[in-house]
Amino acid sequence: MSLIYIRKAAKNDLEQIMPIIDEAKKFLKEDGNPQWQSGYPDADAINADIDQDAAWVLIVDQKIAGYTAVASGSDPNYHQIDGLWKNDLDPYVAPCCHQQ
Repeated sequence: MSLIYIRKAAKNDLEQIMPIIDEAKKFLKEDGNPQWQSGYPDADAINADIDQDAAWVLIVDQKIAGYTAVASGSDPNYHQIDGLWKNDLDPYVAPCCHQQ
């Protein structure tokens, strides 16, 4: 049985987090979604999430398999979007997981 849990991300996780972010960017692009195609989120954004204690990683069998930032309040990056939200419900959760 796999050991699966989440924990707060640390600075030394960045090298494993960025390929997950890059895979998510590629998925969005292939799906025709313009989100995350201008560089954001980059390593600086992930480091800021870590500094703000908002960064979490999904661990599967002792390896980082996913990343998310959990923050309350309004994120200025999402005040104006190109398109529509799929719903108007709060809170909105946007997980990013690495496919295995």
